[in-house]
Amino acid sequence: MESSDVIKILEIFNSRDWSEYYDYQNFQNRKKHIWFKINKLQEFDFVRDIITKDIKKINKIFELSEFITFLIYEKGDFFGKHSDKPAHITPTTNTVLSGGYILNDNFEGGEFIIDKKKLKSEIGEIITFGRNVIHEVKTVTKGTRYSLHFSINKNTSKSLI
Repeated sequence: MESSDVIKILEIFNSRDWSEYYDYQNFQNRKKHIWFKINKLQEFDFVRDIITKDIKKINKIFELSEFITFLIYEKGDFFGKHSDKPAHITPTTNTVLSGGYILNDNFEGGEFIIDKKKLKSEIGEIITFGRNVIHEVKTVTKGTRYSLHFSINKNTSKSLI
């Protein structure tokens, strides 16, 4: 994702109050943060194309799942150790990876840990990992952490051509 894309996403996010679309996740000792599902909001339609372009660079048969979630971690928010399984399997798709992007770095804490290792990624750099891999977001201690999260499907349909 280009830095201009990240800027556009954050500008649209900051252009109004989206809280009517928020899903507050607050489960003691497991997770506390906000899910903002942008996949059905016209203002964010362009994000699907950006993510699709990036995942096609990884593998041409990969497809973006239906959901795209903008995650908001404010001071004190976190997401404890978990995996994203089970994979979703249909006759034509198989959810094989989880993916995301960090959208800012003006926060403290909020480290993304995958398989017990701190992930260091650039703003707008795609992150992918297996659905069964244990991961977590450590507590944000200052500022607000923004990221995108989605699933990646493997198209298993057979072409007639």
